[in-house]
Amino acid sequence: LMSEILSGTHYSLLGTLGKGAMGVVHLVKDVNLQRKVAYKQLLKEMESNQVALVRFSREAQTTAQLEHPNIVPIYAMERREDGTLSYSMKLVQGKTFKDLIQEARQCYEQKQPLPKSLSLTQFLDHFLKVCDAMDYAHSQGIIHRDLKTSNIMVGRYKEVYVMDWGILKKLNTVEEDFWAEQLPKPKADDLIDDATQMGQILGTPRYMSPQQASGKNKKLDGHSDQFSLGLILFELMTLKPAFTAQNQWDLIKKVLKANKDAF
Repeated sequence: LMSEILSGTHYSLLGTLGKGAMGVVHLVKDVNLQRKVAYKQLLKEMESNQVALVRFSREAQTTAQLEHPNIVPIYAMERREDGTLSYSMKLVQGKTFKDLIQEARQCYEQKQPLPKSLSLTQFLDHFLKVCDAMDYAHSQGIIHRDLKTSNIMVGRYKEVYVMDWGILKKLNTVEEDFWAEQLPKPKADDLIDDATQMGQILGTPRYMSPQQASGKNKKLDGHSDQFSLGLILFELMTLKPAFTAQNQWDLIKKVLKANKDAF
């Protein structure tokens, strides 16, 4: 059975790997090279959004420039005949840190022996590769801003990749953070005391630094990513997230105070 060829490309569509607010990632086959790749395209309804276009293009271009064995390789960026902006990248088949942590926790809860692939030693080996990737990115003046257990992939052969650089920030540039300007501002009723100056938040609250949670996007540097790495390391070692709360605003208040849950 012939797969559908995406119009204006040399890719045949095999399935969908995931979808977010900005784009969708397809599983495709490059018919010229006869290999499977991941193919991310901006959602059609986002094509008229200048902020989305800038952010999507910058994600592809900047990630492509980060040539490191632990950062997912970008192959090509193109605009299809229908005007859709898209790019292809290495297909990483494996599990996220989040998946591995859940599997390890289940082993302990069910009192089953822990396989070597879920051992703390193996987790730490994976984590050091993430640190190498981020050290390199920071040396290139790039911070990730959304490091979390679901954005780090471990492949079939223990290869580790830092994924999803969609809200990356270039340091030492005068460009405005277009993305933050488009985010809805939190309602006053949702905020209490120290959170009233929070501003607009980029990222995932559970893995944010206090500076990021307070909305100080223009002042962030590599230290913010390092804080997120510390939270990921905490979770790898304890199999529990450092911050938990009943709702997002309570979670953010804990993050602002770096008030980790008791271990």
